[in-house]
Amino acid sequence: MLERPEPNEQLLQTDVAPSASASSSLCSNAHPPTDMPSSVDQTATKHHQQRPTTCEGLASVVVDIAQSKISSPSQSKLACYPKTQYGKQCRSFQAHWYTKYKWLEYSIQHDAAFCFCCRWFKAGTQCSGGASETFVTVGYRNWQKAVQPGRGLEGHDQSNVHKQSFHAWKVWEYGEQIGKSVAHQLSSTQIAHNSAYVAYVADLIRFLVANEKALRGTSEFLGSDSSGFFLSMMDRDFGRDQKLRLIAESIPRNCTYASHDSQNELISMWFQLVQQEIIDRVSQASMYCVMADETRNKNNVEDMCVCIRFIDSKFEAHEMLIDIVALESLRAEGIAKDLLRVLETTVGTSRLVAQSYDGASVMSGCKGGVQKLVSDAVGRHVILHSLFCTQIAPGST
Repeated sequence: MLERPEPNEQLLQTDVAPSASASSSLCSNAHPPTDMPSSVDQTATKHHQQRPTTCEGLASVVVDIAQSKISSPSQSKLACYPKTQYGKQCRSFQAHWYTKYKWLEYSIQHDAAFCFCCRWFKAGTQCSGGASETFVTVGYRNWQKAVQPGRGLEGHDQSNVHKQSFHAWKVWEYGEQIGKSVAHQLSSTQIAHNSAYVAYVADLIRFLVANEKALRGTSEFLGSDSSGFFLSMMDRDFGRDQKLRLIAESIPRNCTYASHDSQNELISMWFQLVQQEIIDRVSQASMYCVMADETRNKNNVEDMCVCIRFIDSKFEAHEMLIDIVALESLRAEGIAKDLLRVLETTVGTSRLVAQSYDGASVMSGCKGGVQKLVSDAVGRHVILHSLFCTQIAPGST
């Protein structure tokens, strides 16, 4: 926390003391607010140095604001609080504010108000900055406007950033009161069932993808004659394995992992694992060749298949598909950009020694083709090998 500056010795000696009549009309332990103009800063420093003279034991109080979110808001209650002078009136923090604002904290060290929930639970909120930031960093000390409608404590209490922080605080507090996290609220048996079910679903999806079988059909519910392979095999397995069926029945209906979103996410996870294994194998080779070709899928989108050809330590040649990319452009510049992005994010281009494409000018052109653009991008000539594709008529040999 920020400390108030110590008063200057010379300033205290040359500053003119207020008259007796003026002193009698002011609070003996008052100090001007920190947001007053710089012309009165010297007086403010002097008054601050003189407090507190009427609140005995104030400096000896060791309780300050909470030092962790596990603690409750630090709501120090004093016989009297340090007063701040506003014109001929004095204002100070009031203990009864704690009743209305449960989040309120008071720092004796800084004579300032802070917000407990915004200090410890603000992370993750989308709102930041503004007047609410004062309750987190330097503390709020404008007691004259502290209880004005829409300002001070009420203004902070109604701000979006505070509401989100307060909600996060109460959610966390509820979890602490019951003494368990969400995972611990489940029984050990249910946790084991959940783990077994997810493992089964993941293995089933892996099997279907590896064998290029359609997961979904026209009617997606168990027992349907027109469901995809996923539900059909699941229905078969449940009929054969009584334990597996009981486990599936214990799973909440909102987390069966049978939706297309869940299936696609699991497929993406399998893809990342397989791709990483290919990257690890290619990284052990001293050089490699890239092969790429495009084809239009049923959704009328041009897909580019990117394959890597390399020789392992046993001098055995391997060709592996490392990615399939939906092309945004069919021009050489767009294809080369997507191809280089795949290589740079997977196996890198430092060991690329050869390229292999079809004979189309957009791919193999020596001036503006993909092979030329790739060579220019990696800063050296990369050997080109063109593959000429021919269509064989059905029935011919």
